[in-house]
Amino acid sequence: MDGMRLILIVDDDQDFGSLLAEIIVEAGYRARHVTTTADACAALDEERPDACLLDWNLQGGDPAGLAHLLSARGVPFALSTGDPSHMEVAERLGARALLEKPFDLDRLTRLLDQLLYEARPEA
Repeated sequence: MDGMRLILIVDDDQDFGSLLAEIIVEAGYRARHVTTTADACAALDEERPDACLLDWNLQGGDPAGLAHLLSARGVPFALSTGDPSHMEVAERLGARALLEKPFDLDRLTRLLDQLLYEARPEA
């Protein structure tokens, strides 16, 4: 590992996830984008991310189960969704924030700062 903080992006929209990963890399972080909860679990086993952006409307998986796993492993995460009414769900699952789509880059940057502030200190 090169010391850069890793952000795990779990979003089944390949184009959106890839764009988000590019933005995160340009902001000075490492990014890993996966499209399924199974791939996210595998990614968690390979390398613990410093934070995660989790799409609530993920197809073909269990975002609630993944949220519980992230919480159990101490990975701060934000729930991303196009529906602002999911704030209660986000809080119940232990999400640190709700990232409402569409969002602007300033909101994303502030959210990453918040998540990484809450993340474990680097060894």
